[in-house]
Amino acid sequence: MFEHSNSNSNVAKVLSDRGYEVLGIDYRGHGKSEGKRGYFENMDIVLDDLKNFVKVTEDMYKDKTQNKFILGYSMGALYANLVSLKLPDHFNGLAMIAPPFVIDTKKYEVWLKIGNFLRNIIPSLPLLRIKCIKYNIYFTYYYLVNITNKAISHYLQNDPLIYKGRLRIGTGLTLLESIKYSNENLEKVSTPFYILHGALDKESDPKGSTIFYEKTKIMDKTIILHDSNIKYL
Repeated sequence: MFEHSNSNSNVAKVLSDRGYEVLGIDYRGHGKSEGKRGYFENMDIVLDDLKNFVKVTEDMYKDKTQNKFILGYSMGALYANLVSLKLPDHFNGLAMIAPPFVIDTKKYEVWLKIGNFLRNIIPSLPLLRIKCIKYNIYFTYYYLVNITNKAISHYLQNDPLIYKGRLRIGTGLTLLESIKYSNENLEKVSTPFYILHGALDKESDPKGSTIFYEKTKIMDKTIILHDSNIKYL
């Protein structure tokens, strides 16, 4: 959440070096995409954008025969699963890194009451500070890029493509609705999947990944829980 596709450029390079064509998307309101920074209006708009992205990429490679895989980190992993539900039997594989399949809403009861009340009035209002965002970005870049603390701080403060504000009402409620939809449609998952999740992840509860793995009926599936809180491949 709030980052952009270039954050995963190291993974894209590794895959490209192995012969894969890699394309990424910045969600609406994120990175270089248009829209109010850090804002989702609703789940359907997010999924329509992703389906359009899939169509555009398929048109680009329509003269080639290729397997198609979809990869997402954190919130991106959640929406990777949702777009595969909307396009069943469309992808050869789905890779999800630290997907947020469960959220303890009890921690946000007051926020939810305020958010639900204000959604129809000012849905883009920044309301909730997410403390763990900087924490996770910090460790991801420290381990993947091996740069100094000072350089990390400079990156976080000066990258104009990272949204650094509070969580907007519409975005937060859209995320909760997306998680609910995912959990209500576990039996419909038909794309072979791989989940990588840190057992110590404090942002995306790894229990959600375990539940997803256990309750989906597809046989071609893998889950790996590593002993850290780092989001990386």
